[in-house]
Amino acid sequence: MWFFGSKDKDKKDKKADAKAEPSKPMTTKEAKTQAVLAQMRTLRAEIGEENLQEIVRKMKLDDLKKQVRKDIDENPHKRERLLDAIRFEVHEADRDRTRH
Repeated sequence: MWFFGSKDKDKKDKKADAKAEPSKPMTTKEAKTQAVLAQMRTLRAEIGEENLQEIVRKMKLDDLKKQVRKDIDENPHKRERLLDAIRFEVHEADRDRTRH
């Protein structure tokens, strides 16, 4: 073990040479990707962050609705659980009204 620094003093020169290499030209795929990303950034700026978050929330809500519909149609166990939860809420609502 060497206490006074690295034995290989050429490592620093190799790192500097690697950074100094010119970057390779972009391929057409990379250029198109960069163009699409730039377009999306401008659209995001036009829409605004708040509106974009609202759109995302609506899309997630729609996805959840579709998932619930799919579960009701295809999975009898989930359908029964949902019906039980609805029955429970209806009975709780009836009980709360009679107490007042």
